[in-house]
Amino acid sequence: MSALKRPALWAVVVLVGIVGGYWWFQTRPIARALYQTAEAEYHDGHYQASLDILKKAREFEALSPSIMRLTAWNYLQMRKLSLAEKLFRRSLIFNPWSADSHRGLAFTYLEMKKPQEALDHFSRLPESDRRTALVRTAISGAYMLQNQNSKALEFVASVLASEPNNKVATTQLAQLTGAANLADLTKVPPPGPKPKDLQVRARLRDGKFEVLSTGHESQTAVTTADNSGAEENWKKFYIAGVNIGPAMPGHFATEPPFEEKIYLDWLTQIAAMGANCVRIYTLLPPGFYRALYLYNAHHADYPLYLFQEIWLKEPPDDNLADPGFTKDFTSTIHNVVDAVHGHASLPVRDANPAGEAGGIYAADVSNYIIGWLVGREIEPHVAVTTNLRNPRLRNFNGKYLSIKGGNATEVWLTERCDGLVHYEAEQYNSQHPVAFVNWPPLDPIRHPTETRLVDELRIRTQLGEKLKPLGQGVQDDADVVSVDEEKVSPQPAFEAGYFGLFHAYPFWPDFVFTDPAYREANDSKGLNSYWGYLQALKAHYQHTPMVIGEYGLSTSIGIAHFNPMGLTHGGLSESEQAQGLVRLTDNIQQSGFAGGIVFEWIDEWWKHNWIAIDFEKPFERKALWHNEMDPEQFFGLMKFVPANPPLSTPLTGEPIPPATNSAEAVAQASGPPKVRWISASSDPSALYIDFTLDLPSSTDLDWTRGGYEIALNTCGAPCGSGLLPGLAGLHILPGSNFVVRLVDGGPGELLVADSYNPYRDVPVGGVPNLTDIILPRNWQTKFQPDGKFEDLIVEANRRRYLPDGTMVASKRYSRSILLHGDFDSSAPDYDSLGEWYYDQANSRVRVRLPWGLLLVLDPSEGFIFNGTDDAATPVGTVSKNIQVTVVGFSTNGGSYNATQIVAKHFSGGKITEGWTMPWPVWSSLDVRAVPKKSYYVLAPEFGKLTGYPVQAMSAH
Repeated sequence: MSALKRPALWAVVVLVGIVGGYWWFQTRPIARALYQTAEAEYHDGHYQASLDILKKAREFEALSPSIMRLTAWNYLQMRKLSLAEKLFRRSLIFNPWSADSHRGLAFTYLEMKKPQEALDHFSRLPESDRRTALVRTAISGAYMLQNQNSKALEFVASVLASEPNNKVATTQLAQLTGAANLADLTKVPPPGPKPKDLQVRARLRDGKFEVLSTGHESQTAVTTADNSGAEENWKKFYIAGVNIGPAMPGHFATEPPFEEKIYLDWLTQIAAMGANCVRIYTLLPPGFYRALYLYNAHHADYPLYLFQEIWLKEPPDDNLADPGFTKDFTSTIHNVVDAVHGHASLPVRDANPAGEAGGIYAADVSNYIIGWLVGREIEPHVAVTTNLRNPRLRNFNGKYLSIKGGNATEVWLTERCDGLVHYEAEQYNSQHPVAFVNWPPLDPIRHPTETRLVDELRIRTQLGEKLKPLGQGVQDDADVVSVDEEKVSPQPAFEAGYFGLFHAYPFWPDFVFTDPAYREANDSKGLNSYWGYLQALKAHYQHTPMVIGEYGLSTSIGIAHFNPMGLTHGGLSESEQAQGLVRLTDNIQQSGFAGGIVFEWIDEWWKHNWIAIDFEKPFERKALWHNEMDPEQFFGLMKFVPANPPLSTPLTGEPIPPATNSAEAVAQASGPPKVRWISASSDPSALYIDFTLDLPSSTDLDWTRGGYEIALNTCGAPCGSGLLPGLAGLHILPGSNFVVRLVDGGPGELLVADSYNPYRDVPVGGVPNLTDIILPRNWQTKFQPDGKFEDLIVEANRRRYLPDGTMVASKRYSRSILLHGDFDSSAPDYDSLGEWYYDQANSRVRVRLPWGLLLVLDPSEGFIFNGTDDAATPVGTVSKNIQVTVVGFSTNGGSYNATQIVAKHFSGGKITEGWTMPWPVWSSLDVRAVPKKSYYVLAPEFGKLTGYPVQAMSAH
């Protein structure tokens, strides 16, 4: 048997050798070549192409660890983390000591936010690997995820010691501390020991704030004695400050900047306008507190004080008194107090699921706290629910604050304020004034013009209106529940004092301008219901010092709510905002309040308002563009503009040959001057269309001879109408969903095709002669060959009913009116609301069309309105291009006759193709901050109130 088997065994050996040789000399080289090609694609950033090549390589070497690892690296770069983890781990089966596999797994776990697993694999790398900046910054990132910030800082410092310009380490240093480099860390000294005596550097007396003297004598001095008998100089301190919402363009509220320099620049500019304090809404990154410390260290005579708010999240089941929620909020209060005193290390943003700020807080700015602010604007339904679920929570008798006969919401807030004072006194032997945040829906005044929703629905039903039943749940009615600061009493142990902080705007709620007592009020400039409301508030608060914590006006083109006195929610130019803010500032001071804090420092692009939010999608990209229709985004004293002016791209190619050669010939030609070429540009706010006319430079434009229509198709496909409005017999075959009409030197028009207009004016069921403007359900835009054009009308103030049944009519306005004004910010007569003008120096007509006005849901990716869903919510589609056509026309007895068609292709009365521009998509921003006119106009008013030096000088 053995003799018979021996030849067969040798045959097998020979066969294996042949196969092995073929693999080694033929197949393996093919796999190696494919691997090298895939590796090159990987290094060029072509990860999918690399994966496609590796797939072929696996046909020749299915179990190659190298192919597994490179495949895993591609998956890691493409953020397919579970696949990357699986392949890195599989490669370790073949070589458990592979540094590349351990390195890959470490970075994969870091991306998966599994810091301990990442650290385990980093520890298995050779020492030479662990010393590299790449690995050390990665290890720092893992420690940051574990909230081991001190260890993270050690690794960051080790990298920067040898590579001071390492970008990753510099970013991590800013995240952890706010500092730009290691040398900057030493500019802020560590906090001192806990003082032996109670520290009170700001307090309330006789309804006003006082601060300990800092050396200047700009305000009234009050000399008192402390407990030791030593005299202290206190100064009356009127609050004139600015709210800082720190979200820069491209970022949301949970993404404030880290860098100390940004905050230091802001504080310097705010102080230059004569402000003496700032208010922030939540704990900001350490860079803010370092900046505040450094600014005040160099401006000891005129420091900026801080109102520090502790943000209140949504309570479970709308119950503030929920034990778990209360415990968590108390912990948040302690963290914020510790951070302000320079004694906190909190998880940085990436390590915090709630997106809260964190880092190493080592700057003690407690000397500059002018007030702690507990909570935020609480919605009525939360207050009602809290009161209903906790009926026995009526009294509280704390060491520093007490309340008797309050509702549960008032008692809960008082307890939190008392707890904050207690914690700060116990931990730091320090006290500062404290307040909770309040606003008009919860004010303590009865308003006769406010109607509960259930009562309004009853009135409307009685009038015959067909309505659906009111759903379950507590409504957010104004004037049904109150939070009254007057019920709270400070105790003798609270030396710093208690105050109230109240938000108040002139345009909302409606009772501010509908209540009879307010609408007849007059300030020094005339009728002003806001003045009347402030008077009523001050009359109620007899014992509690009050600060108006928010007041402001928006410079958006769009309007969300009208005020009869002109102080509307949006629709104000920068000049109107400036004059309005001066008036409101004076109203607050003259009413006897302890001060006011203007809202706000910068325009925040991420914000949204009810009238615009449905047309801002997807929300996660909202911060990438600025919606001129949304007033909430335009309250800032500072705006952001492109760092470089947008480049205007000619759409018509070569200029159209001139039709005339002299001013005399222009005067004799029929119709308006001919268009020579069209160009277009864009920025994150608007689309710009320019067309240059056949006119000598610096020649005025005679509008009596006719006008122009600009036909737009933003859909990238046929949509809108095939007929241009007012131009009989002129067809545009691809369709036009918007038309700009310029007929004279006054306001222009933006008309919308009926088949593209989502705002439908529909009869109110059961009530003759009444209509509502609504968004219909399941409505689709379409192309109509003979469709009509109409105004784009929206309803800013909805129809409502007073308790006695009196109807307050809705307030509508046309967005189609394009205001005439030079929108070039460098122009002497710059108008921030301008949407078109004639540039005489360059013989061109310039048109600015905000993206929101064109119903673009997300211009940054060409996502345009395309209809509504079953819930009447707008839906969209992606457009690849925009078509532009310009038609010149003469006017004759009210009719229009086309005298020139500027399109890519047309024949007779048919336009087959307009001039096309690709959709200008973007995924990042390059902007710079520019002061609005209000910054300069408000500055001297602030200076008069604070006595602080004013250095803001207008460039206009």
